[in-house]
Amino acid sequence: MRTLTIFFTTLLSLCIAFTVHAVEPPESKVPPTSDKKITRANYLLGKYGDRLHFSSSQARSVVEDFEIDCRVKDGRYLPLMSLLLARVSEMQHEGAWMETIVQQRGDEVRVYDQIKRRDGTTFEPILALELNRWGELIPISIRSEAILNACFDGPYGRLWVPEASD
Repeated sequence: MRTLTIFFTTLLSLCIAFTVHAVEPPESKVPPTSDKKITRANYLLGKYGDRLHFSSSQARSVVEDFEIDCRVKDGRYLPLMSLLLARVSEMQHEGAWMETIVQQRGDEVRVYDQIKRRDGTTFEPILALELNRWGELIPISIRSEAILNACFDGPYGRLWVPEASD
């Protein structure tokens, strides 16, 4: 019970801290413009990529290839990898941070969030998302609206990708 109380206290303090303070200074919100090939997702991958853990190369491939339909007329989509990187970048604080674990189980992929603290305390992973065998993304501990909000420019910069023109 004590561990559960500590977990929820830490999670609550992280949520409050992220609401009150910016995760990164405004000048670092946009990747350097000198290199046109650097996208916001590549920037986040370089900075937070070590906080994403994959159980297999196939699990990584599934996440890298999965595109979330933004349900917008212009056909934009949100790469699942970009969403995971944005979430990891958001959930950091001086004394605690979140890591994401992607596990493949047969035809399905499960995404877990795990809070770690500087003092070495590690909390049980919590199921955040599932990709079922039919290719459906099922949010478990994340609201669908929060996922779709990433389809628009916001505090993370542009994470979405425009529809490819033929």
